[in-house]
Amino acid sequence: MDGLEATRSIRKDFPAIRVLILSIHSNKEYVLQIIRSGAQGYVLKDAPLADLVRAIESVDSGEAFSVPTSTR
Repeated sequence: MDGLEATRSIRKDFPAIRVLILSIHSNKEYVLQIIRSGAQGYVLKDAPLADLVRAIESVDSGEAFSVPTSTR
């Protein structure tokens, strides 16, 4: 099971759980798949620590979070 499938399953079984995806993928189509899977946030694995901390805090407080993506 990949991360998107896991997110769908988690959100289906536990809708109150907030999911933050940490990924190497930066293209817009993948980010759209992340959103469709039910994740509340997305951060690239090579993002600065400050972005990761902001993402965790945002998702924990019920807000959505993402960093800019490439146009690939």
